[in-house]
Amino acid sequence: SFGGKSARRLGWICCGVILLVWLAVWSPRLRGPINFRWDASTYYVLGTALAEGRGYRLLNEPGEIHAIQYPPLLPMVVAAHQLILGTNDYYKVGSALRLTYLVLSGLFLLMTYSFARKLLAPPYALFVTLVSTLCFSTLLGTSEVLYAEMPFAVATMAFLLCQQRSDRPLFAAASGVLAAVAYLLRTAGLALLVAWVADSLVRRRFRQAAVRAMLALLPVLVWQGYVWQITRNDE
Repeated sequence: SFGGKSARRLGWICCGVILLVWLAVWSPRLRGPINFRWDASTYYVLGTALAEGRGYRLLNEPGEIHAIQYPPLLPMVVAAHQLILGTNDYYKVGSALRLTYLVLSGLFLLMTYSFARKLLAPPYALFVTLVSTLCFSTLLGTSEVLYAEMPFAVATMAFLLCQQRSDRPLFAAASGVLAAVAYLLRTAGLALLVAWVADSLVRRRFRQAAVRAMLALLPVLVWQGYVWQITRNDE
């Protein structure tokens, strides 16, 4: 068993080990732009369109058609990088995005450890986190390419951690915001919005559930309303 000061000391050691392994995994990959292949290039083009004030459009398509396949939050992150750097040069912006994904992956691992620590002793929570660190599908692949998976994973883990303290109003509200962020990164985030509402229903807080349901509908209606408008527009 682990308790008291020994548990805290061991927890800090485990976090140190996680950070060292994280840096070791990233050290060969720190140079150059993030991977823009496959769908990542679409996210980048959409971010460029937003940064240039041309709307949510595919600049690489004839007529610069409106995009409806991907929710807009990751392209907005790309646009923010371009606006801050004052350029859309893929090498400069891609290198900054690589550093952003470096930070996101570190946050994901620390949150994974924190979540596992609620259920397991420090050595076992460390083992769970190291498995995630060395897994291609969980961390290595998702942090290498400009996909929504890495920020979506961070938003999801943050949601789960906030839910563990959802009796406090601040954490309950943060859970709703994080669920909306996850949805605007990937529509699979709808599951988090449903879980946020269901949490109130399970606790028999029906008035709270009704308020949460209305708030949860906002990001869904905004995105789906945009899709509906574009798909029914003559253009």
